[in-house]
Formats: sequence, C-alpha cells, structure tokens
Amino acid sequence: MTSTKSEDQNQPSINLIGSQCGCGIITVPPVNFCRICNKKPEEISVTPQGKILACTRVHVTAKGFLAPLGIALVELQCGAKVMCNTQSGQTYQIDEEVKILMKDGRLMICE
Repeated sequence: MTSTKSEDQNQPSINLIGSQCGCGIITVPPVNFCRICNKKPEEISVTPQGKILACTRVHVTAKGFLAPLGIALVELQCGAKVMCNTQSGQTYQIDEEVKILMKDGRLMICE
C-alpha cells in the first residue's frame, strides 16, 4: 500500500510512502528492487503534491467503477509519476498543481 496506516481504512490518508534507491530513482508505491540498478531501495515518505501531466475521462468503465471516471497522470514533487483517479469524473488542465491522497486503496486527487 502507498499510504501510511490510519485508524480507519475508509479515512483518507495524506502521507504517501515510496522508495528511493542510492542511484536516485524514487518509486511510488515502494518496490523491493530498483528497476535501474537492481539494488534494494529504502522506504521514504513522499509529499503528496504534484502537477498534472495528462488527464482524461472514461465514460464506459469496468465493473466496480462508476462512470464517468476521471484518470490523471501526476508527477509528484519528488519526480515519481503516479496514476490517480479524480473525484466525480473531474478533469484538470496540464501543469495544474494538485494534492493527492490514498482513499479506499486508490490514489485520488483531492478537491
């Protein structure tokens, strides 16, 4: 999981956990081995802020997802890139600054 544990699993979590290798690669969620140098990275806390690189809205969704579903690629301040859901299918502008959180096991953009 990519967030710190909260007392209530349905309670949104603000702190994200990632991993950083000695070669400088930061990955969210954390990984066991670096994809570049194959060494074991250390776990780090990641600031849940970044900017939108791409965003779209899906109108026909897979089972378990409500339409419309907004999906965004966010580059975090640390440089890691993550896919996030948006709330209520909202879309964002490229380079728009956003905050993200972990909610119900999914990365979400805060409103």
